[in-house]
Amino acid sequence: MRRSSEHRILRRAVTESTIQPADRQRVEEFILELARTLHRYGTPAHQLEAALSTISARLGVEAHFFSVPTSITSGFGPLSEQRVRIMRVDPGEIAVEKLVLVDEVAERVASGAMPPGEGTARLREIEAKPDRFSPMIQVGAGAILTASAARMFGGGWREIVAAGAAGLATGLLALVASRHRNAKRLIEAIAGFTCALVAVLMPVVLDPFNGFTVLLSGLIVFFPGLTLTMAMTELATRNFVSGTARLTGAFMVLLSLGFGSAVGLRAQQWLALSDFNTAPIPLPWWTELLAVGVAPFAFMIAFRARPRDFFPFFIAGWIAYYGSRQGVHLLGPEVGVWVAALLVGLFANGYARVTNRPSAVAMLPGIILLVPGSVGFRSFDALLKHDVLAGINSAFGMILVAVSLVAGLLIANVALPPRKVL
Repeated sequence: MRRSSEHRILRRAVTESTIQPADRQRVEEFILELARTLHRYGTPAHQLEAALSTISARLGVEAHFFSVPTSITSGFGPLSEQRVRIMRVDPGEIAVEKLVLVDEVAERVASGAMPPGEGTARLREIEAKPDRFSPMIQVGAGAILTASAARMFGGGWREIVAAGAAGLATGLLALVASRHRNAKRLIEAIAGFTCALVAVLMPVVLDPFNGFTVLLSGLIVFFPGLTLTMAMTELATRNFVSGTARLTGAFMVLLSLGFGSAVGLRAQQWLALSDFNTAPIPLPWWTELLAVGVAPFAFMIAFRARPRDFFPFFIAGWIAYYGSRQGVHLLGPEVGVWVAALLVGLFANGYARVTNRPSAVAMLPGIILLVPGSVGFRSFDALLKHDVLAGINSAFGMILVAVSLVAGLLIANVALPPRKVL
């Protein structure tokens, strides 16, 4: 056993020493491009560093990586002669289709089926490739998602219509703001203001009406629940710098949403409108099944996935929603979310092992239905209303739910690890 281990170490050393300078430069260029691309499509720090280390080892290059939400530091070669590269990167948006294509390129280069130079060119082609769905289709999907969320939050047909209108309005505003650098930084506050204004004005034509359900549903696309979950996962895997930075960013988004909604809700007093938080009129049970069935379709468009990915999106969504409901009913909110996250993680990892694709394809739609973003928004809303006790209680509950969710995912990775790092 010892002789075999020494032989593998010697063979790896010989491989590294025989790489020509030009080949080493092309390999390092490919690894750097891969790092930037994976970061852009929402890969958390621990997965990004593990994937890059694995690819580097398979290509015969000694390398070390350090990832935070806004930069990646790479060191190539032995410590005494290390060549350090620092890239300033902007956090991008999740694009499942491009993530799958990038994973395929990385696998082909690592196996020797594609030269590193060709792999670098292919990664740049993938990044330059336009999204499958146009911006207006994505806006429409956001409106469908907010309407479905209103039903899952217990709203009636009035709340569903109003939430769809709020989602459409915020989606259009986000589309316009994305073209202006300064306005893009204010999109969360603008979205909070718009949804609150819709919740205040809709009772004029739709009464009785529950405005808070519409407010939560309309902002579901902007809640940083996924960011919060990624931050807690990074902290749990000892990536403290990245986890702390991402956690701070999530709280800032919640604060912006809360501030914008607080300003919008002031319109109720300015216009002397009546209270809009009456109980919604219940809908038949089958409408909930319809909402849960439609939501994965909207998530598929929002996450820029291929139509062939609808099946794992659909299954993961059902597992998350009904798993959390049954878990909360039997074990309480914290442990109940843990059970649902464990089931989603097992399904995603099993899907990754069978299809040889990234587990994120099946995991994202399930996790997005479990993230505690709405709980965090309730916390900030209570603090803005000077209800400190309720705000602290909601914030503590949000942290417990996030920890429970992360624990379920980590245990799923131990019980059924995916074959691939991503």
